[in-house]
Amino acid sequence: MIEARLTRRLVIGKIDRYRCTGCGVCVQSCLNDVIRMKAGKAIIVYQDDCSQCFACIEDCPRNAISMRWIEKEVRAARGSDRTSSSTGVSNGEISLVMSGKSENSSKEG
Repeated sequence: MIEARLTRRLVIGKIDRYRCTGCGVCVQSCLNDVIRMKAGKAIIVYQDDCSQCFACIEDCPRNAISMRWIEKEVRAARGSDRTSSSTGVSNGEISLVMSGKSENSSKEG
């Protein structure tokens, strides 16, 4: 018997190309190499590798990055360690604005 369950997680969802100036700060901030530069703008290349650290959002000087929920179905045979999964993106998108940074604050990863 195969059991399936749906999990949701927040990942980098969109980089607004009109707000992005191509400064590259988000690329340098991303610990998982999710964001790259292409034609002078930041783009998302490895969305599934996003670890929800929000460094890119916190560091973007133009607030060009938004997050969204993705849904992932995980299937496993009962009594088995083997799993398979498929990902579907929900249409909900969340923009996060980090404010109130202090000079003494530090990033945790």
